[in-house]
Parts: sequence; structure tokens; C-alpha cells
Amino acid sequence: MAALDPADVLIELWNDAGFDEEALDDVAFTGTEPVLPSSFAVGTAAQALIGAAALAAAELWRLRSGRPNY
Repeated sequence: MAALDPADVLIELWNDAGFDEEALDDVAFTGTEPVLPSSFAVGTAAQALIGAAALAAAELWRLRSGRPNY
């Protein structure tokens, strides 16, 4: 089974939550899935969820302050 791409996982999570897709342009992933035998894509899940949390925090900042996230 091929490893999932964390960017694809994040896009799906972000879209399911109903947030603006433009925010996804501010995220970049590096590295690969750890070389640990597992039936779970732990590295991919961690990258996608940490990316989603960071984007959500940036969105909260934008909504509360009215200022851009950069």
C-alpha cells in the first residue's frame, strides 16, 4: 500500500471543515513517513493534523484581529 501524501490528507480535512482553500497555500510539508513497520500512517497523520491545527490557529487570529496571517 502506497503512503498517503500529508498534503492530500490536509486538503481533505480542511475542505471537510468548510474553511477557505486559499489558506492551504501557506503550508509546506517536508520529510517522509518514518521507516517503522506499522499498518498505520502515523507520520502522515501527525503532519496533516499539526498542519490543520496551525492553519486553524492562523484562521482564528485572522478572524479575531482582522489582520492577515503573515
